[in-house]
Amino acid sequence: MADKSSFTPDEWKLILEGVMMASVAVTAAEPSGLWGLLKGGLRGRHDSGRRQDGRRVERPDQGCRR
Repeated sequence: MADKSSFTPDEWKLILEGVMMASVAVTAAEPSGLWGLLKGGLRGRHDSGRRQDGRRVERPDQGCRR
């Protein structure tokens, strides 16, 4: 198995750039694209502290501190 020491610095840079380009291509291929991915992530983060009826859920780490 090859690791970083098996490549020259220029080759290693190309490998890392290839990984980045592949992730951009996969994100761009999504039906909603990058903006949909970001909006979905933010929406999930916003809604995570609420119950179905809209009331806020108190998490243990947000309770009273002595």
